[in-house]
Amino acid sequence: MDAQNNNKKRVAFAALGLALVVAPMAATLSPAYARSAMADPAFEQVWDRTDKPIEERMAARSWTWGPEPFYTAYEPYTEGPGGQHLVTYFDKSRMEINNPAGDRNAQWYVTNGLLVVDMIGGRIQTGNNSFTPAPAATIPVAGDASSVGAPTYAALAKVASLKGDNRAPNRIGQNIREGLGRNGNVGIVDSLAGFAKYGVYESTLGHNIPDVFWSFLNQKGTIYKDGRYAEDTIVDWLFAMGYPITEPYWISIKVGNEDRWVLMQAFQRRILTYSPYNPEGWKVEMANVGRAYFDWRYKQVGQATPVPVVVASISISPASGESGTQVTVFGKNFPAHAAVNIAVEKPEANYSRGIATVAAGADGSFSAKINLPADIADLGKINITATANGGSIKAFQTFTPTKVSYDPAITVSPGEFVVVNGTVRVKGTGFPAGLGVRIGLYAADGKMEWLTSAKADSNGNFDINMAIGNRTVGKQYTVVATGDKGTKATSRGKLTVINQPTVQVTPASGPAGVNVTFKGAKWLPNSQVVLGLRAANRTTEAWLPNPIATDAAGNFSVTMFIDKAYAGAGEVRLIASEARSGVRVEGVYRVTGQPPAPPPPPTPTPTGRIVPSGLPMTVSSYSLDNAPATYSVRGEGFKAGQSVAISIFSVDGGVNAAVASAVVGADGKFQASFESTGARWWGRADLGVRAVTADGKQSSVRYLPLTSMVKTDSRTNTYTIRGFNYPSNVQVQAVLKITGESEKVIGTAVVAANGTVVFNASLPRIPDENRNDVEIRITNQPYLVTMDF
Repeated sequence: MDAQNNNKKRVAFAALGLALVVAPMAATLSPAYARSAMADPAFEQVWDRTDKPIEERMAARSWTWGPEPFYTAYEPYTEGPGGQHLVTYFDKSRMEINNPAGDRNAQWYVTNGLLVVDMIGGRIQTGNNSFTPAPAATIPVAGDASSVGAPTYAALAKVASLKGDNRAPNRIGQNIREGLGRNGNVGIVDSLAGFAKYGVYESTLGHNIPDVFWSFLNQKGTIYKDGRYAEDTIVDWLFAMGYPITEPYWISIKVGNEDRWVLMQAFQRRILTYSPYNPEGWKVEMANVGRAYFDWRYKQVGQATPVPVVVASISISPASGESGTQVTVFGKNFPAHAAVNIAVEKPEANYSRGIATVAAGADGSFSAKINLPADIADLGKINITATANGGSIKAFQTFTPTKVSYDPAITVSPGEFVVVNGTVRVKGTGFPAGLGVRIGLYAADGKMEWLTSAKADSNGNFDINMAIGNRTVGKQYTVVATGDKGTKATSRGKLTVINQPTVQVTPASGPAGVNVTFKGAKWLPNSQVVLGLRAANRTTEAWLPNPIATDAAGNFSVTMFIDKAYAGAGEVRLIASEARSGVRVEGVYRVTGQPPAPPPPPTPTPTGRIVPSGLPMTVSSYSLDNAPATYSVRGEGFKAGQSVAISIFSVDGGVNAAVASAVVGADGKFQASFESTGARWWGRADLGVRAVTADGKQSSVRYLPLTSMVKTDSRTNTYTIRGFNYPSNVQVQAVLKITGESEKVIGTAVVAANGTVVFNASLPRIPDENRNDVEIRITNQPYLVTMDF
């Protein structure tokens, strides 16, 4: 950053009395922690879901709670037993159980308090509807305590919605330019405007959530649940955060005596920060609200610190072994002289075995030797538990059985047919690590022939190609893989040997821009064959969207158009591929001579867009659940019997791909369809659909409208519709069509001069069994987009 620009940024934020120093925030993968036990298993379960993957290095991201609890006690709470509730403080928040008699499986059995609201509003919640007044917290909302430029919780009162006030307008899509000073004054920081935008408007309290925070709150990743790792949404943001109570603001903080700018937003329960220069996984972090609240309540306000709860815990030795192993269980901090029940559990396997009951000593400790049951061998990791006081006190440790039960399996692809002298791919799973495996074919007559071998990797897997050799057509085999240690696996179905299919291109050579006949023989009867083309000097393949069917003898014949784009290719490879057998065969067309006269070039507008021209043609698209769109093209007024080549092109020539072909009917009309070929189309405003007859004398050009409809707010069922490459300055309507009901317009917008359009539409809640479409229509234009939800 040069000095001149840096000075401009200082001046731009001078109204807040802050200086700009943009520096990368250092962050590294958190180390593994020896975490202390928790006061209630429900606390453990909530922590495990998000933070156990971080502790065990299964995920690289910022903490949701923190590495471990730092204080556990009973605090006053009017509705709790004896006027108290159990709380545990973590860096990021505080867990609490307000109703111990409630449903322990319910999501809100464990809650995290409205700590941010209390510190801003100057109150300490002591019951569902009871509070103790206190001075608002003069603690920086983020960074070190020496962050003299950072606003305090007390300062946030100027901008926070605590009583239905300070609502903000919907600013979705705008850059975030506002900064917040130490005393809660709002200013403009244009130098940081490009780092984040307002992404979602949360209307409950009236605040915008930044795109970077919304992505964080809805991200999927590795979680731990029911004793195993899985991929799922990491947090329920409303449960963890509450509603936003301020707008997002850029603030100046110190971390390790280093100045930096971060984006901050206060929610009812937590505070989020975003540092653009942090590594991925740590750009968005939760501020240390739990630490701040504890210091405020028990140091600034001066309330008496409650007596900490001593948590019972156990350790075991050894921590792994075979079933039947004798394990010593050591316990501490149990109630004096309590009866402690020792058991082996695996809840997700519905497994629970009581082992022994021992008595804790006067100091709450015990030591017991137990023999583990023999039937744990196939369960994987299990928990050894110790419970007292009717189950209200529970501690556990994990034991890992060392005996492994192997369940080998193989998959074969293609799994139904293989050509003479062909190859199949054999993948194995569940074999002992490092095991040598023989693989071969077993015939119906009982003959076994070993053809190749593989070695299982450290995970018990292998992946190998096996050539079957010159075998009799029609004969069937089972693929077998076997090794020592009693491991063996066979394929589920029979593998049938078939002829090697052939293809022929007629004529075998000629100019580009003409039709050729592509014939196939000896293919599977009544099967689907997908066709494509590839220039011999390129790797890109253009596949036709619709497969063709072979006849009862396994033959097919189809006309394919050699686009003029292949004029300089030398050779064009015509490809036929059949999924059931995995067979792929190519024919060759040599490109010679001059192609027919080209169609009239498209006329670009001054902004580089095409101008629709030529004979009448309509373009419409359809997509299911935002799957790749299927485009339908219909033309009229063309000469009967003519072959028509359909392609997608861009004005700059970067896109020029044949996508379909058709033959004009006796009525002068044709129809063809194709699918979107991927991301290289998305967002372009200069695309066209072109239909040209084989002789080049008739043509039509139209826009290729690109449309998406993505849910952006699950609570209100709101979708954002984005379109590119539409006719300029026309009105579009989003129309909801539900089977058996009248159409309903749910959104409108006007297309910009560059062909783009963005608007929101809210759908009513529709039962799953109802079929419903959303159509995006352009009045009096040959374009229609249909989304099936």
